[in-house]
Order: sequence, then C-alpha cells, then structure tokens
Amino acid sequence: TISVTSFGAKANDKKDDTKAIQKALDANKNGTVTIPKGTYYSQVLYLRGNTTLKLAKGAVMKKLAFKKHPEDAWVIFHPKKKGYNGFKKVTITGGIWDGQVHKNNKTSEHKGFELDHGQNVTITNTTLKNMSGLHMIEVNACKNVKINHVTFMNQYFYSGKNHSSVAKYTTQTCEAMQFDSATKGAAEALPLDGTICQNYTITNNTFKNVQSGLGSHH
Repeated sequence: TISVTSFGAKANDKKDDTKAIQKALDANKNGTVTIPKGTYYSQVLYLRGNTTLKLAKGAVMKKLAFKKHPEDAWVIFHPKKKGYNGFKKVTITGGIWDGQVHKNNKTSEHKGFELDHGQNVTITNTTLKNMSGLHMIEVNACKNVKINHVTFMNQYFYSGKNHSSVAKYTTQTCEAMQFDSATKGAAEALPLDGTICQNYTITNNTFKNVQSGLGSHH
C-alpha cells in the first residue's frame, strides 16, 4: 500500500497535488494507492494497470482546470492495447470526486473516469459530483465491470463550441455513465478492433440532478 502523502501530496493546502498523486500511481506495483482524509486538488491523472485507488472516509478530490489536456477525462486509463489486454484489474473506491462546476456553462467540459480495453473493473462506494458535459464514468471495451453504490450528483450541460475530439457529436452530450464498444464512431481514442462491452453489473447507484443515467454506442 502506498499513500500519496509519501510522495508530497498535502491535504487542505489548496495546492496542486497532481505530480505527487501521479508519482504514487506510477510507483505502485499491483497494490493499493491511498488518499487519506482531507481535500486534495489535481489536473488529469493517469491510472496504471492492476491498481486499487482508495480514498479514505473524508477524502475529497477537487478538479483543477487542465493546463495541458490531451485527453478529456479527469482519471483515465488508455492502455492502447487490443481486446481486453490493457489491464487485468482496476478498482476505484471511496471518497468524493468534485469537478467544481456548479452550473450550465460554456467553458468547462470533461469526463470523470474513463477506462478502456481491460478487465475486472470495480468502481464502488464513491461520489462524483459537480461535473459538466460528457460522462461522469465511461468504461469502454472492457469485461467484468461492476459499478455499485456510486452517487452521481450535479451534472451540468456544456454549451460551448470548444469540444474535445470525441465529444463533437452534440452540444448536449451529458450522461452519468457511458459504455462504448471499440467500433468506428463509438470512441475515437480506442484501438478500433471491435471489442465489445461484456458482463457489466450496475447496481445500487444513486442519481441526483443528473441529465441522463446511462448511455451507450454500439
């Protein structure tokens, strides 16, 4: 088990903890990265395979504006591998993820979590709130996925023109959860090898002020 505080993250100091948290994720080897109680701030974070990211009770992550953002999600794993071979296990659990968007807007559009081309994904006992446009959770071309006891709260429309590359279809793309297969037109960031979504279990989740609970392409 690795704590992000061992790599320099400090709770409640209102400073950017992206580098420290990313160092902890990069250093992890088939174990657990913990975020202790307190409030932390970050830009985009890249997960690694075979990782449990565990927020303690009372831990809050707050999203900062992305200075350099080649992706369109806050926590992301694009292994760029075909089939379900990108990773064998990823778990995100506990705490609160606060996107810090509090109204419909023309300036902020982002996803919460996105994971592609892997297997055995669990997202549980966490809250995603105050996000804008796109999807709060997106799990694409994966198998054996469980999303349970997640609270989705306060999702707002993005009406601006500067869409990310994969969100150019409509100004009103806004769903709590989205699942895409790896086929043309579904998600451009994926290796388009036809991998389908397989064995998804979605249970005991709570939706408060979200635009749409679930969407999928192909």
